[in-house]
Amino acid sequence: MIAIDVSDNVIAVVGAEEYILKSGSLAGLGWVKHFREVPSRRKRAYLRAFPRRYSKVLNYLKVSRITKDITEIDKLLCSLRPKLAIIDDRIFNRVKYEHKVKESAVKASHLKKLILLADNLANYFRIILKERPKEFNDELGRLTK
Repeated sequence: MIAIDVSDNVIAVVGAEEYILKSGSLAGLGWVKHFREVPSRRKRAYLRAFPRRYSKVLNYLKVSRITKDITEIDKLLCSLRPKLAIIDDRIFNRVKYEHKVKESAVKASHLKKLILLADNLANYFRIILKERPKEFNDELGRLTK
């Protein structure tokens, strides 16, 4: 399973095996919230804690990538051939992969965690790119695979 989220011009791709998503392996994701739902007074702290928290989840993920190029998404999906690609509604029509579903149509809670991880990763890198662009590549090396 793969979730793809867009935040401005940053695209995050996060994927995991379905059995990992359904098992208790990712049960410790209570900290993951949709970035818009984090109160403004807590956003800085949330962002500061994100790399540490996400790096603990990274071992369970099959893919964790950041890109700015939509054609790279198509190539990645063709090479990985996931059972399902959950695509942000804003780019759904631009992704050519056949086994895809709009993010807004997903109801399963185990898939929503994957969507939230992609959302958080995209937002984190959007903010890094905007506020601390010199750190962007270092962070890519730590939080992607």
